[in-house]
Amino acid sequence: NEITQNLERISHDLTEHKRISKELDVAHQIQQNLLPKAAPQIPDLDIVAKTKPAEEIGGDSFDFMETEENLFFYIGDVTGHGVPAGLVMIMVDTLLDTFIDKGMNTKDVLINTNKYLEPKLSATMFMTMVMFRWEKKTEKLFYCGAGHEHVIIFRQKTGTCDVFPSGGIALGMVPDNTALLKETEIRFEKGDTLVLYTDGVSEGENPRGELYGLKRIQEITQKYGRLETSSLLFEEISKHFSNFLEGHIQDDDMSLMILKYK
Repeated sequence: NEITQNLERISHDLTEHKRISKELDVAHQIQQNLLPKAAPQIPDLDIVAKTKPAEEIGGDSFDFMETEENLFFYIGDVTGHGVPAGLVMIMVDTLLDTFIDKGMNTKDVLINTNKYLEPKLSATMFMTMVMFRWEKKTEKLFYCGAGHEHVIIFRQKTGTCDVFPSGGIALGMVPDNTALLKETEIRFEKGDTLVLYTDGVSEGENPRGELYGLKRIQEITQKYGRLETSSLLFEEISKHFSNFLEGHIQDDDMSLMILKYK
């Protein structure tokens, strides 16, 4: 009887495991369909962006949203990873689409997104983000930070990098973030390159417990910043990062976006 009961329990567990795996596969496909397959074709901009979740469902996100006057783009990271983070990522992306269509700037978009997002989240859930707005007519670049990682800009003229915190506060942390956000113009000249990442990259860990860190991202960007395309720089950063990890398991979702002003 004991053996029979054990076999029944094992059979039930296997069936349940298959059901959950199938549902995760569907959720993974839905999330992948939300992520852009390729960057939009914008005159004078060369863009590449990719993400690699730690599990079937990830909390990292990026997107490009185009209006007649502007190109909006962002990179973001929900706390944790897995299904809960993936659900928040989908909610945020949908809200951003809604408010960008209403002709708002980056600050207004993030204020309104936070207003509708915060009541829906538990106290431990939030999303860091940095959003940019490329003004097509003037070719000016603006940004608004929501508690995300540092922003890196490689300067073609000097061969050096400007590095600064994105600022602001993560979405979902306070009911009203109006006073904590602002849209700022960035000096962005021909040949300059913008590098954005999530903490899955900066906190990538090798077998000895060392973190990849912001300094390494800056150094490799500075070394290869004059490469002709964003894809070539992306490959160099990815290769350097992979070599640093030495095959260590991926602990967190990882995303990287590179934008070059041609």
